[in-house]
Amino acid sequence: MTLRMLLRRTAAVSGLLCALWLLLPTPAYAAPCGSVSYDTNGNPSPPPLPRTGDPCGKQARTGAGAVAAGAAAATAAAAAVSAVRGRAAGPGVPAPTGPTPSYCKPVDALGRATGVQTTITSEMLNTGTKPSRRIKPPGWAGEAAGHTRGHLLARSLGGDGRAPANIAIMYDKANNEVMEKLEQLIHETVSTRGPVEYSATPVYRNPDDLIPAGIHVKALGPGLDIDQTVINK
Repeated sequence: MTLRMLLRRTAAVSGLLCALWLLLPTPAYAAPCGSVSYDTNGNPSPPPLPRTGDPCGKQARTGAGAVAAGAAAATAAAAAVSAVRGRAAGPGVPAPTGPTPSYCKPVDALGRATGVQTTITSEMLNTGTKPSRRIKPPGWAGEAAGHTRGHLLARSLGGDGRAPANIAIMYDKANNEVMEKLEQLIHETVSTRGPVEYSATPVYRNPDDLIPAGIHVKALGPGLDIDQTVINK
């Protein structure tokens, strides 16, 4: 065989191998685990979900577990914050509504109203506000239990119904019958004769009682002298 014929055969075999190579399927490009690919517009897109047997699968599952654990921890933390907030202004705790009026004594360590003291003048009459439904004094069990939000300084006498320090749990009869009659006498005295020195003090039978056993009312003015404990029942 001449050298020329050998070269021709070698060239033919090389061409055949090249053709076979071109016919083989092109392997898909495998991006590294956690890499980011880009679409035709040049925008980043997340890598595809791993297939069964994919070495990235374990890593992806581990990452998903970490994300789920982080979400669970965040949820638990949010629940804890909500619980703390609920304790700070939930049932049985006076909702903070602003500064305590000057005629009110501060609430005690249990959150109970401790009393009011002031001189009631004609300018104060009928300037008070209704009791706020946001206020739930310690021991509050709602209207179904016969509880009412009783003003220590009545609305008709200028009492603020939004101040927890001015609100005590009173039963319906004590609040809307006995206290109301005393308040009417005081209102009439102030409007027709002059100012009245007034105080109202919740009386707790035991140091840790949440509902007062009575309200001690004192009112002294022109032709008026009240010194009475209203039994809370």
